[in-house]
Amino acid sequence: MEVRIRRYRESDKQELIRLIEGLKGFVDSTDIFDIEVMKEGYGRAGMQTTIKLLSKNKGVIYLAETKDKKIIGYSSSFIRPMSKMVKLGTKDWVRYGEVFDLYVDSAYRGQKVGKKLLHAAESYLKKVGCSHIRISVYGPNTKAQKFYKKLGYELYNVEYVKRV
Repeated sequence: MEVRIRRYRESDKQELIRLIEGLKGFVDSTDIFDIEVMKEGYGRAGMQTTIKLLSKNKGVIYLAETKDKKIIGYSSSFIRPMSKMVKLGTKDWVRYGEVFDLYVDSAYRGQKVGKKLLHAAESYLKKVGCSHIRISVYGPNTKAQKFYKKLGYELYNVEYVKRV
């Protein structure tokens, strides 16, 4: 399938909101604690939060667009700020980038769209001087974990949650 990766534009707001809601819906469907829910306004708040985070940290949003101009996925990435403590505990040449979100509409998964979006984010982060890229994955999303591992990512941190 022919897909073009391009940068987000202000006119893409409604589509970005739809994609953010799609990602949230997917996360909710895999929630093992039954605590995730998408309330009214989540997509708009997510879009505003993402844009603010990226504007503060030299970030970028890429969109995947079909030949007929349908937007089917997105990635967002930024230079991850490092606290004084992290700087003092990390080698001087290390600069982290972070892929904040990566999502492809379900009908287009398995067609290398996510790989193209991730490569665009990686290229951008490398260009702005990042030496490493971090990606967080929701624990039950084993398909995404396999996807990232296949593309050279290695397990680095693990987070556990316990209901009390």
